[in-house]
Amino acid sequence: MQNKGAKINFGLQFITGLLIALHGLFKIFFISDFTDFILQNLHNFLPSETFLIIVGSFIPFLEFFAGLLILFSIKLKQSIMLALFVLTFLALVVISSKLYIHLLFELIIFLLLTILSFKKNYVSVKQYF
Repeated sequence: MQNKGAKINFGLQFITGLLIALHGLFKIFFISDFTDFILQNLHNFLPSETFLIIVGSFIPFLEFFAGLLILFSIKLKQSIMLALFVLTFLALVVISSKLYIHLLFELIIFLLLTILSFKKNYVSVKQYF
């Protein structure tokens, strides 16, 4: 029988991983729109259009797989760091495009990832399934 703290930790980890994975999956489904969004908002910072297309196509997959890794407790510390890296990049894109309302999602996930990163004992999904 798991204690209450472990269940809360597992729920927090599960919700965070699921939100990140679904957010990435949504971007994968609409990859051309996301790539266009990256091109429109970052062309002043990085003039290389080819590099922006590669980054815009790669980031959603990184976000999706980071979410899955967190969801299934695989290399959790490294997965959290990857998700924080992707989240920071996405937050910078949102700030540069002046879509501040979208920062709410980024801030919530950033807070959840920060809480998860300070947890000492992680709960494996295998314990619940």
